[in-house]
Amino acid sequence: MRVDVHTHVVPERWQDWAARCGGGNWPRLEHRDDCRATIFTGAQFFRDIDDRSWNPTRRLEDMDRLRIDVQALSPPPVMFCYWADAKANQGFARMQNANVAEIVAKHPKRFVGMATVPLQAPALAIEELRHARERLGLSAVEIGTCPGGRDFDDPALFEFFAACVDLDVAVFVHPAAPLIGLDRMKKYYFPLIVGNPLETGWPSPRSSSAACSSGCRGCASASPTAAARFRSPWRGSTTAGPCGPRGRLPFRASRASTRGASG
Repeated sequence: MRVDVHTHVVPERWQDWAARCGGGNWPRLEHRDDCRATIFTGAQFFRDIDDRSWNPTRRLEDMDRLRIDVQALSPPPVMFCYWADAKANQGFARMQNANVAEIVAKHPKRFVGMATVPLQAPALAIEELRHARERLGLSAVEIGTCPGGRDFDDPALFEFFAACVDLDVAVFVHPAAPLIGLDRMKKYYFPLIVGNPLETGWPSPRSSSAACSSGCRGCASASPTAAARFRSPWRGSTTAGPCGPRGRLPFRASRASTRGASG
């Protein structure tokens, strides 16, 4: 079976969240015709997309052509909105999660779904995680590499990861702003071709801090069965951890643990 774990979807349309909740940088979608649209963050161009981003029938055509059996669907990281008011972002996340769940429900043999949560506020993130798992049936959650400015060894996030274990939800980690070194990577598409691998590739300053130091700071011991996947789409590889059998993280974590006592 061929499974593609790194694919993004958006709703075909959604409300103007800036008009509804305030704040100028909420993602919005402007359709140019039936098949093409542009994502903006506020007034700023972000990316052109086509109907494969919202139309499962078109997506299935591509999957069949490429002989992909199953796709895991997740929101693009521009939709995380960790900068926003947390309660407003919970509503934005719930709208996206409902869209993912609807697609999965229509094609349960071809798609599995990942939720997004307002992780800048861990308590609200747990609430939304529970809703996505228990009410919508989503089996994974996608999170950014630096939610709310926190690395994963921040104790404020431990309860969220424990909730993922309790609810049996897999964690998919995606590069997201603020990227490491972004102040030096403003040209030549460097934020994606350099910044993203720095966030989740190996060796990676962010993922080393986020993952390995979690063992030193107690996150892994607090949630010993937690498993995450750190994705760097530009490398074409996925690393499993902290307990993934084929990932490199267990070895890095054991090496990092020699320094754990000093914090």
